[in-house]
Amino acid sequence: MKNKFLLLLFLGITFLYSCSDDDDKPLIPPADINTIFGSGESVLKMTYSGVELQGKQVTFNTQDNKTATLTLKDIIPGKTEMTISNIQLIEGNEMYTFEGSTSISRSIESQGNISYSGSVKKGELTLNLNVSFTDPANLVKTYTLTDYVKDKLTYQWNGKSNTIASCVAGALHVDWVAQDENNEYGIAYGKSYRAIGSIILPQILQSITFNADGNILASYYTGANEITFKPLWFAIVPTAEQVKALIPSNDWTNSPLNLAFWFMKDEKVYVKLNIANIITQAMADNQTSTLSESSFDLSSIINTILQADAATIKTIIKQFANIDISSISDESINTLLKWVNTGFPLNIKQEENHTCLYLDKEALEPLLKPSDPSDPTSADIIKIWDILTTAGIMPSQYAQAKLLIQYLPQYWSITESIGIGLDLK
Repeated sequence: MKNKFLLLLFLGITFLYSCSDDDDKPLIPPADINTIFGSGESVLKMTYSGVELQGKQVTFNTQDNKTATLTLKDIIPGKTEMTISNIQLIEGNEMYTFEGSTSISRSIESQGNISYSGSVKKGELTLNLNVSFTDPANLVKTYTLTDYVKDKLTYQWNGKSNTIASCVAGALHVDWVAQDENNEYGIAYGKSYRAIGSIILPQILQSITFNADGNILASYYTGANEITFKPLWFAIVPTAEQVKALIPSNDWTNSPLNLAFWFMKDEKVYVKLNIANIITQAMADNQTSTLSESSFDLSSIINTILQADAATIKTIIKQFANIDISSISDESINTLLKWVNTGFPLNIKQEENHTCLYLDKEALEPLLKPSDPSDPTSADIIKIWDILTTAGIMPSQYAQAKLLIQYLPQYWSITESIGIGLDLK
């Protein structure tokens, strides 16, 4: 009897220990899910505000399969990296699921909240994000372009006051101060830039929306009509009625989410493009593929290119597009790469129901300052214009605009300030 009792006791202890071992065994070993999803062979299925977001990477880490940490890389607008900790994991069918919310801070000017949900299993992370930020600058709204206005404009020329009929307001914001004792070059030539831009922009852009989640949406023209442009407008600008007649009445389309984002930093508005989503969306629009099908490894290719140096960019463009941009300075290429990678740094001016977003002198200098002060065509902006025209990327009817653009580098040495961007209402 005693032996039977000992046998039962032994079997009971063995059974309990075996159960304990099973309980301690994780559903998925941490080593199988602790990785950077979106790189290599790991799959990241991600949505931002309910719409697919491509070209991103998320690091998942858990030590005990009970809580986890997510590190979001260049996903939240204005945050190069963001970590969400203490995420509660729930065992599911061969995967862990999770959901929750947390506060977020992009800068002193921008606070907000983020809610998340998803699942993780070996080789695949699904993550859904919904974000909302505060709006201290009161930017969250839908804007239309400022109406074209033709009126009298007075400026100094050849030492005398000169008054002409010109475009004094419109969709293109131009505020250029460049003058000597006899001439106000910035006003004289800036008015032509403002006129041309304010004639062309309303033909292709109807409105811009800044969302609380950081998205920027645009209503743009997708019809068959070509942009109307007349070189005569450099000298004699049309009336407001004539400009209004050029604006299409239909065939306007709203851009999808997650193509461009905005955020506030150091009292500037940064606009950051999602190149991977833009290219795959363009491919989908052209019916070459769906958004998901076209993504394959395109995101990693784009990210690799955008992290390259100026010399590598020149080589890639020459090799794959057969376009020689070796004449463009490394400084200008690095400036453009920085804008794409970290956002276009736009100043903001809000007054009288108008919001102007524009690049200033510091931002534009690498492109507009001539390498040879005596030769305005040595400026990179002119070289880029010539390259685009020669490659057939720039429509031939715009080639003559080079003559007008040259005034920017020509008078750069006496430029006190400049702002070029959008005038919204």
